[in-house]
Amino acid sequence: MAEGAGGRGGACAVAGWGTAVQANDANLRVRALADGMNMKFLYDAGRDLFFTGFNVADQRMDGGHYDLMASEARLGSFVAVARGEVPLEHWWALGRPYGAAFGERALLSWSGTMFEYLMPLMMTKSFDNSMLDQACQTAVDCQIAYGKQRHIPWGISEAAYSALDSHQIYQYQAFGVPVSA
Repeated sequence: MAEGAGGRGGACAVAGWGTAVQANDANLRVRALADGMNMKFLYDAGRDLFFTGFNVADQRMDGGHYDLMASEARLGSFVAVARGEVPLEHWWALGRPYGAAFGERALLSWSGTMFEYLMPLMMTKSFDNSMLDQACQTAVDCQIAYGKQRHIPWGISEAAYSALDSHQIYQYQAFGVPVSA
């Protein structure tokens, strides 16, 4: 049978076209969501940092701030600064505390999880030998050392775990390398 509209090649081409159209539609929806979002609402101009959230029931900002560079929050900070929603000073207000972890100088995070260090790299470029590149490499090295020391897998992060609250909802906790936090 010839590879045409009635052959297998035609069906694959049509299926591929449908997938491309679906991908384009999804891209347009995601762009519309992103364009409709403005992070300035969560920005505390007095501290040049983002609040950790907004309590809808109480109609007030949460008391905490996203204040560390070595965290997943740096992705939101990067986008908000790039879009002009918050001033560049915000980027410089993110803390960069260092400590010692497994014999290495480590940029500290809130809880020493892989998520905090590596998640932003899914959407941003890493520059060799930059502070963030070195921080992420050190975090991986520390995770490996911690795993070997405790005989557990490395790469630990936030997760639900086997504890239920009074509403029978699984609890969530950050599981990281304590010396990286």
